[in-house]
Amino acid sequence: PRWPGIGSSYPSKDIPVRMIADQKIDPAILSEARSALSRTEIGVLPRVSVAMALNESLAGLCFPGLNDQIDFGAGFIGTDPSFIAWCTDLFQEYWSKSRKIDSLSEL
Repeated sequence: PRWPGIGSSYPSKDIPVRMIADQKIDPAILSEARSALSRTEIGVLPRVSVAMALNESLAGLCFPGLNDQIDFGAGFIGTDPSFIAWCTDLFQEYWSKSRKIDSLSEL
């Protein structure tokens, strides 16, 4: 796989996953995510300036560095329920504003 980290840590391909992508993302990345995780929903925004991953027990949030690229060393990770709730609210805010796509040709 071109992006071996996508989906490799999930115990099942059947876990529902929501991804929000920048409209300029390489479609190959989204295609690989959909192949690795069959229940992936994708929302698209004109610009995505954070990276976030969360589940019921853990959340992580990364910010862009000086070069405007996501810096995976600049952010927070936590298990505190209030932090997870805050990250969930932030994700839901972005998700509600995103354009949902069913096909990669809609990028």
